[in-house]
Amino acid sequence: MVQALKTTYRPSESGLDQFLCDCATLYWVNWTCVVSFKTQQGQQYAHVTAAATVFEAVRIAMCWFADPHWRGPKPILETMFEVTLVGDERRWRVLAGEGSERSA
Repeated sequence: MVQALKTTYRPSESGLDQFLCDCATLYWVNWTCVVSFKTQQGQQYAHVTAAATVFEAVRIAMCWFADPHWRGPKPILETMFEVTLVGDERRWRVLAGEGSERSA
């Protein structure tokens, strides 16, 4: 099941910033994430990273896939990334382009 990611940003009362989502609250703790995308030919590529938020995980993965040492396909602005947390069944989809999120 893929859940929609609706995000607002505000400082928490404890002084730690957090992203409040309708489906999950990720505090500033690094989570092991798998960020993947599919090409138009249906091939799937993934990167495993540690990040504090879903958006940070996608940013790290985009840098990884854009690196000259990565010999696979490069994501484009229309690329839809799928993010999962290791050990968690939830999934989020994040559009690479304008920083906007989409539901599945």
